[in-house]
Amino acid sequence: SHQRELYKIGRLPLDRINRLEQLGFVWDKYELAWDEMYATLSTYKQTYSHCNVPQRWKDNLELGVWCATQRRIYKSNQLPAERVARLEELGFVWDTLTAAWEEMYAELSAYKQIHGDCNVPRFWKDNPVLGTWCHTQRGSHKNNGLSVDRTKRLEQLGFLWDPLAVAWEEMIAALTA
Repeated sequence: SHQRELYKIGRLPLDRINRLEQLGFVWDKYELAWDEMYATLSTYKQTYSHCNVPQRWKDNLELGVWCATQRRIYKSNQLPAERVARLEELGFVWDTLTAAWEEMYAELSAYKQIHGDCNVPRFWKDNPVLGTWCHTQRGSHKNNGLSVDRTKRLEQLGFLWDPLAVAWEEMIAALTA
């Protein structure tokens, strides 16, 4: 620590700097720690094909916390541009909630391509997460918790906010006919 401080203020003689560097001395232990976590994230991506490490990932809690910390520092505009670039090059996602919403929206769009509508059953066995997501969107919309942009996008896709009411209207029209 003392050697690092002397080096930082320019008071460590060159011969000592050289001798320490020959031993592989690390001048900035925080930079080294960041690089090590980045390498761990890179390995994670090779294994899982993405960088969205869960914050409480049981296999490596430290990596999940580190990723969350990078996002927090980034949002406060405190993450150095070089680190931002390195993480983005790896495919790091800064806003995981938006990315997850977009992924589910894409799945809903694919569902519509196959089934012709957006009426995913809440407990759909082929993709229970999509059914739950649709139910959640309806609840968020009902409580004014869904953005105007997301509401519009879902409506353009043909999403029904109250599929039971629509089904009832269709059945009453059939009965009337």
